[in-house]
Amino acid sequence: GGGGTGCNGTFRDGFNTVSYGNNDGSLSWSGDWIEKNESDGPGAGDERIVSDNGHSSLRLRDNDGGGEGVEREADLSGATTATLSLLYRRQSLDNINDQVKLWISANGTAGPWSELVFFAGGGSDSNYMPFSVDISPYISANTRIRLLTSATMGAQDRIYFDDIQIQCSP
Repeated sequence: GGGGTGCNGTFRDGFNTVSYGNNDGSLSWSGDWIEKNESDGPGAGDERIVSDNGHSSLRLRDNDGGGEGVEREADLSGATTATLSLLYRRQSLDNINDQVKLWISANGTAGPWSELVFFAGGGSDSNYMPFSVDISPYISANTRIRLLTSATMGAQDRIYFDDIQIQCSP
C-alpha cells in the first residue's frame, strides 16, 4: 500500500491480463478486485475482463437481483490529495435507468458508501471517454471503490472500464 510516510504514486489496473490482481501502477492495491453478487472470476460471467474496441477492459453487465459489480481497496495513508481516474464506454444502454454507479468508502467494506457518479444510458459510445474525480475527502488506510450495476441492467446492456487509477500525493 501507500504506507505511513505519505502515499505518493499511482494504484492502477489496465486490465491487460485476465486477473483481478493486476498492479500496473507504482503502488500496489491492498488486494484483488472482489466480485459483488457474482463469484466466477475475471474470465467468466457478467463481470469479466474482455477485449473491447482495442482495449483490455473490465466489462460490467446485467443485474441478477442485487447489483453486480466489483470493488477494490487502496491504502492512501499519509496522502493529502488523491484523484480517481478511468476510461469508460457504454454499449446498448436503453435509457437513463441502465447505469453503473461508482461508490467510495473511507472505511473499507464497512462504509458508509458515497456515490461519486453514475455512468448511464441511453445509447452507446464509439470510443472510450475519460472520467476523473477528486477523492481527497475519502483518504484513509482502507479507501475502497465499488462499481455496481443498476436493477434494470440486462445481458445486452454493457459498460466497459479501463485504466482505473488512483493517484495520491503527500
